Amino acid sequence: MGVLGLFLVVWLAAGWSQAHLMDNLVGAASLPTCPAQLHAAHRRHLLTTAPMPPSVRGRWISSRCETRPGPQYILRSYTFHRDGSFLLSLHTYRDPSCAHPARSLMARGNLTLGRPSWITPGGTEAEYTLSKVEVVGHSHQDAGKLALAVNATCPGKVTKPWKPHKAYVVLSYAEAANEVTEDEDCSRGLGSAWNELQLLRVEMTMQGHDSGAAAAAANREETQQEGISDGNGSESPRIIRKELFLGDLHTDPSKQELYRPTGYQTPLLHAKYAGACGGVCKAVERGTDDSPPHLHASPALPLLLAGSWASRRCETRPYGMFLTRHLEFSPTGHRWTMTLRHYHDPECTRPSFTLQASGIHRPASTLPSPASPRHTFVTTYAHDFNVTRLLLTPEDEYLSRALNQYNKADCGVKGSWVRGEAQDVTPTGGCAAVGVKVPAVKKEIVRTGVDETGRMWLTLGQTPTVKQLSGARRPTSWGPELTSCRSYHAYHHDNALLPIVGARTASSASAKHTLPPCTTLLALVVLLAAPRRP
Repeated sequence: MGVLGLFLVVWLAAGWSQAHLMDNLVGAASLPTCPAQLHAAHRRHLLTTAPMPPSVRGRWISSRCETRPGPQYILRSYTFHRDGSFLLSLHTYRDPSCAHPARSLMARGNLTLGRPSWITPGGTEAEYTLSKVEVVGHSHQDAGKLALAVNATCPGKVTKPWKPHKAYVVLSYAEAANEVTEDEDCSRGLGSAWNELQLLRVEMTMQGHDSGAAAAAANREETQQEGISDGNGSESPRIIRKELFLGDLHTDPSKQELYRPTGYQTPLLHAKYAGACGGVCKAVERGTDDSPPHLHASPALPLLLAGSWASRRCETRPYGMFLTRHLEFSPTGHRWTMTLRHYHDPECTRPSFTLQASGIHRPASTLPSPASPRHTFVTTYAHDFNVTRLLLTPEDEYLSRALNQYNKADCGVKGSWVRGEAQDVTPTGGCAAVGVKVPAVKKEIVRTGVDETGRMWLTLGQTPTVKQLSGARRPTSWGPELTSCRSYHAYHHDNALLPIVGARTASSASAKHTLPPCTTLLALVVLLAAPRRP
């Protein structure tokens, strides 16, 4: 096939894909309203239970390609046994789609649950001991990099070139007769962060029942489960989802090994209840240390911000902060408004205060820098959010009294705070009492995408572990996703004219859709361009 024929094939195939996506748009009329979505997030606790102490027995897997600070792209498959022992498989990738594996870490050890966390209500503290860690490089280049990293920690350990797809021990610890017989750790700098095991929470979700029924089902599971369930037991079928939240990682990679988590990462799904997860979970389940899961490479979608976005569940931030978010972008200009409602509890049932920030957003201009994964990541998603106005609403009497007793003049009008009433703190430069200021520039990263149901989502950068000063670096990992919703705002003259749309994935497309006429032309071009027999 000549160059012209190849060009026509590519052009027509792109046209077909575009037509196919346009034929499967999800319009704004089918979306829930933002208040309804936030109300559902607040009521999730009626359908879920978080047993204390939690049961972590079983296999837990990633439901999507995860991004850790760095950035580092990973998939996890963690198995915990009844006796407290565990086997953790952490696969690291070169790309944000988790399509090209670089290395895998396998850790064995024991987990001991502790007391409920006093920093992060609803969580349980734990301690862990590693007995063995192995690493596998999935190419000659990756194996070479691993060998260099190990020698940097333990000089002289690697004397021969490492081979790809072969496991090498980088940590070993053993005891006999109360004496340490083996103790070697060369795993530093390999991208592991096992401190995530020091804080955990398990949530069980049921369909159509209240939290009392969910708690009863959790108790039945505790009495019926023996070791890792094989799915043939008599466990209540009403449990539809089981999630394991492990501790968050410090947003500064250099401080991760010394950081004790106070928030959570993206939850892992129990493999027994991962049927609705789709192809990602199946790929992770099938993956092994020698042959890690390969996900399909995702296309780079355009950034579609206009519209409204809201939390799907109560979100957790470092140091026991719980909140829900509602974000709006004007369809014209660059105006944005975000409402953050903070709560005292992990179910988001007892509000503490509400912040409403607004201003202008623009793609950030980044300075030239040597090529690196971090620079490429930041320049792709960088946005600057200028905060020009800020409103604060105390939601409980305790905070109202505390603000009225605050003697400084940098938090609204003295003595005027009333529970449930918003006050504009822009004239006083924000409110130092709750740690917010205006004007300010928030250096962010932002992206949008489409989930497996055709619903659009938006995500911002992970909240810094430590409050950053002006000029701080941008995030290099993603926070919880917001999903599109309908909102009636002053600039929405006619909501039907400003749809928030997303394309459903091919697997969810209806079978009734037919191929566009360009497919026939595409076949004709291929036939004409094919070489003829002599």
